[in-house]
Amino acid sequence: MAALASLRPEIMGPIVLNGAPLSYWAGSAKLNPMRYSGGVLGGSWMAALAADLGAGRFDGAHLVKNFEEGNPANTYWSKDYNLYSKIDTEEARYLEFERWWGGHFRMTGEEIEGIVNNLFVGNKLARGEVVRGDMRVDLRNITSPVVVFASWGDDITPPPQALNWIIDVWGDEKAIIEAGRTIVYMLHEGIGHLGIFVGGAVARKEHDQIVNTLEQIDRLPPGLYEMVIDEKTGTGRYEDLEHGDFTVHFELRKMDDILALDPDGRGDEAIFSTIAKVSVLNEAFYKSFCRPFVQAMVTKPVADMLAATSQTRMQRLLFSDVNPFMSLIKNWADLARANRKPVSKDNYLLAQERRTSEQIVHALQAYGHNRDDAIVKWVEYVYGPLGLGAVFPPDAPAEVAARARAAADVEEARRQIEPLIRAGGFPEALARVLIGTVRARGAIERRTGHIGKHVRSYLKEHRNQIGALVGAEPIDWPAVLKAQTRIMMLEPQQAIEAIPALIPKQEQRELAVVIVAKVLMLEPELGDADSKFARRAQELLGVDFNAAAAKLGVATHRRAENKTDQAA
Repeated sequence: MAALASLRPEIMGPIVLNGAPLSYWAGSAKLNPMRYSGGVLGGSWMAALAADLGAGRFDGAHLVKNFEEGNPANTYWSKDYNLYSKIDTEEARYLEFERWWGGHFRMTGEEIEGIVNNLFVGNKLARGEVVRGDMRVDLRNITSPVVVFASWGDDITPPPQALNWIIDVWGDEKAIIEAGRTIVYMLHEGIGHLGIFVGGAVARKEHDQIVNTLEQIDRLPPGLYEMVIDEKTGTGRYEDLEHGDFTVHFELRKMDDILALDPDGRGDEAIFSTIAKVSVLNEAFYKSFCRPFVQAMVTKPVADMLAATSQTRMQRLLFSDVNPFMSLIKNWADLARANRKPVSKDNYLLAQERRTSEQIVHALQAYGHNRDDAIVKWVEYVYGPLGLGAVFPPDAPAEVAARARAAADVEEARRQIEPLIRAGGFPEALARVLIGTVRARGAIERRTGHIGKHVRSYLKEHRNQIGALVGAEPIDWPAVLKAQTRIMMLEPQQAIEAIPALIPKQEQRELAVVIVAKVLMLEPELGDADSKFARRAQELLGVDFNAAAAKLGVATHRRAENKTDQAA
């Protein structure tokens, strides 16, 4: 989807990337060791071999097996134990998932080799090195708002893999604003990789909020945001709450906030640069000296036999009706189902069973952790600076080039907006006050996210009273907000100091302050003489909010009442 949006941005609306890795080398050695497996196998030549063993087709069963090997405790025990320990209620859900999970997708050899070489091993997408024909896939070309949903419980696509592309592509959050782009990310605390797509609780909460805020996201001022979902009711289990039980706001973020999500930093990505170089040599060797023999031996019937006898298929077929010996088990199952008598929850043997299950799970988890630690250490030793890294030194990180390009783009943009800082009138001044207020708060609330819509609504409601102050010409508020956001983010001090010159009339200044208060619901802050925003507004425009509100007939809240409401 991201590649399509970069090649054909004009046909795309807001883009939602759920658990999608775009920075394939990112992650933590302790939390996300699966990415090291490519180094153990020597790179992408294994994908070519797997395709050749399928007579030109890549069997998706290989991907399923690798995924399951990542969590041996769940694969070899917990999943089946959960079924049999809840056999009265779990059968339908288990079978539905297994039918979906066992529907292995197949690709051509060219497809899997392109994916592995360009993405997983090559990591070329974020650097803009993926080329199709005469077109280059450059993620900077995406003009639609992008929403990224990642989870800390996802060991396949951890948050750094889902988000670090933003750094490698843009380098600086100011470059995102300068280009007029909007990027929003959301983090979940614990849902797994599959749960991002098929988890029921997620669908009711995170997915629901994403879908219901897409229109607002499409209207957000350009910038980098984190979407934060908070429980509103204070009652019930978090995963059982419905759409109306949550509030959503968008917090302004910087590149440093994304970097802080990677506990180990980005230094270990240099190893994967070396792995990519070794992979090119290994793949060339395989294709030159081994592939001809493999392709000559593996015909389509042989490939079909290998696919049918793969571990992921055989472990299901052996316990299905295809196996004639299972007819006896089926008769026993019918007999047990007809005479089912569950034991009580305090049964001693049941308690022993659960304790034994926990011990098995802990043992398999320990095995998995020790295996992963050994893989990480082996890869670091072989491809590190004292190993192959000395022969194939890593390339400079994409982040370095992105930051240099961002600095140049921002500097050029500052030169372009210099004559625009003191240009405009009431709409531009109002937009700057609104944007400055949002920046001071650091977040946009859901109820105030449609800033342009709220401004238009307020002006329409009071057009008879304030029409002469605003003017009769229609105003494209989204365009004004977008342009003034660019100016405010690149030259905030100069843009703010120029506001009085844009609205020289005192009546217009009073109106601007009142509109900001009503649109962003900041009456208490504006009316509080001790607040930083009120002092700045009074100093800049010479406007007293309470007096201006009374003059325009706008109701205000008393400071004491507001503090009571906030405390409540």
